[in-house]
Amino acid sequence: MATTTTTQLLYEARFPAETRYVAPTRRTVVDIARRAGTSEVVTGDVSLAVSEALTNGVMHAFAGRRPGCVSVRVQLG
Repeated sequence: MATTTTTQLLYEARFPAETRYVAPTRRTVVDIARRAGTSEVVTGDVSLAVSEALTNGVMHAFAGRRPGCVSVRVQLG
């Protein structure tokens, strides 16, 4: 029997691939994780993962090209 997984979109953003957007976006995602009831350990992991992913996107995705945009999507479920 197949199971259905329901997800809830909590946050979605698209912004220029610039370092100035990394910290505020990380703080927003961490705040969402805390409000969703995650432990401090999980929240710390989320913070690190978001920082790494966004920084990699900003620093490497557009190397040698005109900067584009980075997207973030937070879902629960």
